[in-house]
Amino acid sequence: MLMSFIIPALNEASTIASCIKSIQKQISPDDEIIVVDNGSHDDTVKIAQSTGCTVVSETKRGISHARNNGAKIAKNDILCFIDADGMLSQNWIKNALESLSHKNIVAVSGLNIFWSDKPFKKIAYNTYTIGAYCYVLTLSAFSKTFLVGNNLAIKKDVLESLGGWAPIIGEDYWLSKKFWKKKEYHATVNLGMKIYYSSRRFEEKGYLQTVYKWVTQSLSHESSDKYELVATEKPPLE
Repeated sequence: MLMSFIIPALNEASTIASCIKSIQKQISPDDEIIVVDNGSHDDTVKIAQSTGCTVVSETKRGISHARNNGAKIAKNDILCFIDADGMLSQNWIKNALESLSHKNIVAVSGLNIFWSDKPFKKIAYNTYTIGAYCYVLTLSAFSKTFLVGNNLAIKKDVLESLGGWAPIIGEDYWLSKKFWKKKEYHATVNLGMKIYYSSRRFEEKGYLQTVYKWVTQSLSHESSDKYELVATEKPPLE
């Protein structure tokens, strides 16, 4: 099974190289990495091009538009979604392929971990991870596996049958709801598929306000057309 990694990016000059390198360490020659620039005005495109991956532009603002653009041009059967401020753990691909090799499994989600230079903040920010994945694993027990938007490997034809990513905040929640209605589809969670993410969102807005906005905006079906992330940190070296 060959993979196409899709990375939406908007002003990610400080993190995009580390993200791409973490993927390149473990992909096969026939896998591909697609960076979808969503209107950057920094060096995101230049840096991404220097790594040798495919770089395309999406003029419609919003992470879903960028992901859908990348999915459309992807040449491989397995689509892998990661945000530009993330870094794959070792054996992420091995774990993803192992899960997808099981009968009827068409999608697999991994575990997101927030990093910080300050140990206390790292613990505090990952209380969100603990809560979120307790919810994810509880759903899985009832055959409703949550499709984590920025840590996901899914078969291309399955994503297409679901209509792709909706241009709303909390797009993975709404994609999951569509997925659950398809009784012929089955997904799983593989906690070995770890991605280390920047804690910049918590740093910029505060922990409680960030979590509150994520939850309320996801449930309200709010448009993501004003999506914008400004990279402020560099990820740690593995």
